[in-house]
Amino acid sequence: MSGATEVNGLVVPTRRRIHISQEDRTPDLSWTPIMLDLADVRIR
Repeated sequence: MSGATEVNGLVVPTRRRIHISQEDRTPDLSWTPIMLDLADVRIR
């Protein structure tokens, strides 16, 4: 799975992209206002 890592047996997403919805409720992939990339994930 791309954009995910396994931590203590759990698969955790490490890449998230948030897009604005168009009028037909599909994502507008021409612009990404929020990009979240996680690294060094730990579960306590």
